[in-house]
Amino acid sequence: FCYIEEINGASRDYCDENNRQYPCAPGKGYFGRGPIQLSWNYNYGACGQSLNLNLLGQPELVSSNPTVA
Repeated sequence: FCYIEEINGASRDYCDENNRQYPCAPGKGYFGRGPIQLSWNYNYGACGQSLNLNLLGQPELVSSNPTVA
């Protein structure tokens, strides 16, 4: 058993606005998702780059797509 999203929901958006390499998309939250609870925009950006996916623009893929998770 593992959690797909943070237990208590998104307690914050986990957007590091100082990170210029992986900027946050407007209205998106980068809270813990997936089996490893991927968090923060810079981790979504790096993971998305490795998977050739736009996880900054579609962070919900981490919890809704089993292949991505």
